[in-house]
Amino acid sequence: MSWKQAAAYCRWAGGRLPTEEEWERTARGPKSTKYPWGNEDINPLRANYEESSIGHPTPVGLYPSGITPEGALDLLGNVFEWTSSKYSERTKTYVWKGGSFNYSGALARSSVRTFGEPETQARFLGFRMATSIT
Repeated sequence: MSWKQAAAYCRWAGGRLPTEEEWERTARGPKSTKYPWGNEDINPLRANYEESSIGHPTPVGLYPSGITPEGALDLLGNVFEWTSSKYSERTKTYVWKGGSFNYSGALARSSVRTFGEPETQARFLGFRMATSIT
């Protein structure tokens, strides 16, 4: 799904794409850990990434041991997630967060950021909808 498609769906559903900062805060939790579950290294019981050897996206919720203290599932691995944040002001690209099933565990950390053009579509790319707390 492209950034444009993800953003349009979020608007239609009454939400929005999270900013990079919101995504990372959710992934790091209130204690600002390296991973959603804490500082213990990633392993195939916590996320779908290259070393898990699954080779495709999986339904959200298959990795309950990778949950955040606040209840968010599958923030690392599975698919990179679009954010609403531009990678830099000089480019027309948007930040991806979280790693993917076909990328190394080295990229499946809360702090890692990469990017793509808004028209980019790939099976390793998805999104998560955010809403504002009122």
